[in-house]
Amino acid sequence: MLEPQITPYIHFCQAYDVPLSLESVSLQRERYNAMRAALAESISPNLNIQDSLIPSSAGHSIPIRIYQPNTTTQQAPQACCLFMHGGGFVVGNLETHHDWVAELCELSGVMICSIDYRLSPEHRYPAALNDVSEVFQHLISHANSYHIDPQRIALCGDSAGGNLAAAMSLLARDKLKHLPQPKAQLLIYPGLGASLLGADDTESAPLLKSDDLNFYYEAYMGNQVPDQYAFPLLAKNFSNLPTAFILSVEYDPVRQDSFQYAEKLRKAGVKVEHSDVAGLVHGCMQARRTSPATRQAFDLWAKALKDLLI
Repeated sequence: MLEPQITPYIHFCQAYDVPLSLESVSLQRERYNAMRAALAESISPNLNIQDSLIPSSAGHSIPIRIYQPNTTTQQAPQACCLFMHGGGFVVGNLETHHDWVAELCELSGVMICSIDYRLSPEHRYPAALNDVSEVFQHLISHANSYHIDPQRIALCGDSAGGNLAAAMSLLARDKLKHLPQPKAQLLIYPGLGASLLGADDTESAPLLKSDDLNFYYEAYMGNQVPDQYAFPLLAKNFSNLPTAFILSVEYDPVRQDSFQYAEKLRKAGVKVEHSDVAGLVHGCMQARRTSPATRQAFDLWAKALKDLLI
């Protein structure tokens, strides 16, 4: 049963819905941005927040936003979390998740680098993942400048951002072996490709329909054949991946993605904490101030980040 306090949030978000199609992408972004702005919480003054641009090997610049607690001392290198926002690879940016990331930084005490990766369908796979990889490598190669410990980097994201966090974990293991590996991956209701493996219990939910997945996946992939870096559940080898914290919710067509990924990681010997929260919906984290269950889930996420990195 849905948590009663989440219902007003669902109705509010549904008022911003538009039909999903490649022709409506601009309108989708406009409505999504407006919805997020209307729900945004105030930002704590106890944070240092700075925007920057990271040059990419492809010639474009990748916007990032760095959050640090004011209480952070510069005596020793800090842990750092790379955050990738959700939005089906189609919508979302630094602003839509600004208050989330700020609060996550404040509660965990961990420096966070939020990445404004390129969106689909204008920039299809692997553009978004390439941007994440570029920022990951940049932070490591400039660790002294950012005053971070390259041995304590976590990958974190919600929904499509959770996909990118898991994919980057695989990519670092397979193709960046010469670099320090991510210490942790924190995935919030990630879409990892269970439906591509024939999951038979994928159901629609109030804020994400089963049919919506087909649109987002098509926008992300185009006519490409998906591989393990596009949808990590397609991987054959799950060993030697970072410790994982996974949070799934009851009313979500990608709920099984979390269960399957957690199981595959455990079987491969990777440490996993998986929390499945009853009564909540995909995309609920913006309701953390009005929904007690969401508040608990968000606090659990922040605690996990702190415990894994500090």
